[in-house]
Amino acid sequence: MEQTPAGAYLLRKNHILREAMLTAPLAVCADSAANALMLCFLFGTVTFLTLLISRAVPQRMLFSFRILSYSVIAALVYAPAALSAAFLFPASSGSIHAAVLASGLYLAVRQETLFPRDGTPLLIRTGQTVCVILGVFAVILSFGILRELLGYGTLSGTVCFAAPPLPILQTPAAGLLMTAVFCIITEKCCSRPEPAQ
Repeated sequence: MEQTPAGAYLLRKNHILREAMLTAPLAVCADSAANALMLCFLFGTVTFLTLLISRAVPQRMLFSFRILSYSVIAALVYAPAALSAAFLFPASSGSIHAAVLASGLYLAVRQETLFPRDGTPLLIRTGQTVCVILGVFAVILSFGILRELLGYGTLSGTVCFAAPPLPILQTPAAGLLMTAVFCIITEKCCSRPEPAQ
C-alpha cells in the first residue's frame, strides 16, 4: 500500500482546515497578526500535546470514557499553554483563549476520526500531525494578516493605509465569511481526483 506524502497533509488532506467547526473559532479571533500568532502558538501546543498524551489512553476502554479522557487531557494541557501564551504574547486579546479551548475540546472529541490509530508507524503519523498543524498555522496567519491589513490599515502596528480599505474585516462575521469561502475553495480544489501514476 502506497504511503501518502506528509506534505499532502498541509492542505489537501488537512481535515482540520476542512472542518468548519474547528477553524471558525480560530478565524473569528484572528483579526490581527499578533492575535493570529498567539492562536497558532496556543492551538499548536494544545493540539500536539493532547494528541501525544492521548495515545496512552487504551483503545479497549469504552468509547464514551475514551472521549471523556481526551477532553480532560485537552483541558489539562490547555491551562499551562494559556499561561505561557499570555506571558509570551501580552499584547494579544484574551478572547483568543475561549476560541482555542473550544477548538481543543472539539478536536479531542473528534480525534479518533481525524487522527485514526491505524498501522502507520509512529514517526510517519507524527510527521502527518505536524504537517496538519503547520497547514492550520499558514491559514490562520494569512487570515490575521489580511484582516489587520485591510480591516485596520495596519500591520504589526505599522500604518500601511491612511484609511482602512475594508473596515468590515474588523468584525467577527468577517472571520466566519472568510472561513466559509476558504472551505468552499479548498473543497473544490482538494476533491479533484489525484492524477494516475
